[in-house]
Amino acid sequence: MPVDLFSVGRIFRGKEVTVAGNGPSLRLLETRPEGPLCTVNAGLSYFYELGWEVDLHWIQDRRMMTEKPELVEPYLELAKIIAYNSEISYFRESTISSTMPIHMLGYKGFSKEPGIGVFHGYTAIYGLLQILYYCKPAKLSLYGVGLNYFSNETRFYQSTRGVDVDLHRANEQVKLVSEAIRQFEFIGIPVDVVGASMLKRASYSC
Repeated sequence: MPVDLFSVGRIFRGKEVTVAGNGPSLRLLETRPEGPLCTVNAGLSYFYELGWEVDLHWIQDRRMMTEKPELVEPYLELAKIIAYNSEISYFRESTISSTMPIHMLGYKGFSKEPGIGVFHGYTAIYGLLQILYYCKPAKLSLYGVGLNYFSNETRFYQSTRGVDVDLHRANEQVKLVSEAIRQFEFIGIPVDVVGASMLKRASYSC
């Protein structure tokens, strides 16, 4: 059943929200946060191990449903709301209780109106941050957002680094996510990056 953005906003507005990427520092999240929990792509499989529900799951990359469905599909029922890139044609909405398709606007930019669409930013975390900006949480804590693609670090579910790592976009990912953090902090919403991350080395000004 489709859910509207205004209803999603009410879940997160004024709350301390935990955001879980797919980087290695995701495993530092060992205790269920009191506030809402969001993740992206394969993050649901981690929370399946822990037996945690997720309030919002964002699927931005088409390959997660076409090339790697085993990392996502078995766990979709864990998420109360599934938001997803509306360009993903292979998505069985009928099996999910609440879904919200989001239009993609392009690669660079920052949307404050995700009802119109969000920008890709070369990483799923970027799309999710634009949705959460609209929701106006009290605080964000980011886990698993290392963006250190030039190291040998793996995603939390890998034993070796994936061949799909887009090294030539790595610097742009760091710049764009840093800019997204700056947008939150400009309106008084603190963002805590937990664990090792290239974001801690980057200026929050692009």
